[in-house]
Amino acid sequence: MAFSLLLPGAVRAMPGANRQTLPLPHLDGGGNRKRQQDDFGWWKSNLRDCRLLGPSLAPGRAVPVASPQQTAGCDQLRLDQQISGLLRISFLRLQHLDNVAAGKVVFVGLLEQGSQPMRCRQGRCEPRWPLRVRVSVVSEARFGPMGLVKGLPTTRLARGHCHLDYPLIHCRAASPDGIEWQAEARLRA
Repeated sequence: MAFSLLLPGAVRAMPGANRQTLPLPHLDGGGNRKRQQDDFGWWKSNLRDCRLLGPSLAPGRAVPVASPQQTAGCDQLRLDQQISGLLRISFLRLQHLDNVAAGKVVFVGLLEQGSQPMRCRQGRCEPRWPLRVRVSVVSEARFGPMGLVKGLPTTRLARGHCHLDYPLIHCRAASPDGIEWQAEARLRA
């Protein structure tokens, strides 16, 4: 496939070829990669209290598609930003508690207007509170005592929102077929 250089910073296939645009690294005059403002990374915090509601939180069961809602606790919140404006909000259960497996429930979506992306440097980020996220995907996974995944993780299209107003976190979403997830947490100061 032949390519032609387009400015700034992209390569595009020649006419008649399968059209693709690929990013090129930004280089200074000496061929060295320019340092750009980091816009990706993660932030995590332990939680004072947390309540998760979702279909796969039932003790000792694989993830059924149409199970009744179950509740569980969690102990950590992790925010991941791989692209500025896209946020992954993970509620983590780090150990087996009350016969409920360790696991995570993850809400993914775009920041709503007025919310600022996290400020990141070398992969570590700081949230700019408050954050409002329009959720489009929810996923769940459960882990056994050795940290191995139990059953298949699930990922479903969903509609909902997350409100992150330090120290309170609230997420709620539902799939098109009516499965609901909810998370409420309070960060440790």
